[in-house]
Amino acid sequence: MDFLVDNAVLLSAIIFLVAIVAGGAILAWRVLAILRTIKRTKKTIGVAAGALAADVKRVSDAVAALPQRQTEIAAALAQLQTSAGAAGIVAKHAMVARRALRAPLTYLGR
Repeated sequence: MDFLVDNAVLLSAIIFLVAIVAGGAILAWRVLAILRTIKRTKKTIGVAAGALAADVKRVSDAVAALPQRQTEIAAALAQLQTSAGAAGIVAKHAMVARRALRAPLTYLGR
């Protein structure tokens, strides 16, 4: 017990030094973990940014081609309307021809 009393300042300094070294080691370990996490996150963000850039380019290309597509759609719509009009005329004449061909059957009772 006399040793502890005689060397109290020295023992306090040693305990303080051990605590500082242990705290520094824990701090260094946590800093390394944080740096690894930051590095991993940067890689993930880089990949996601590349994918986002590709999506933005694809969308901007689609938007740039939109006026051309609108003219193509308008031309196709006009052609469809013309074809629908012609099909209507053909259907009308087919109905008239059907009635003319089936007219004798009404006289026979069928």
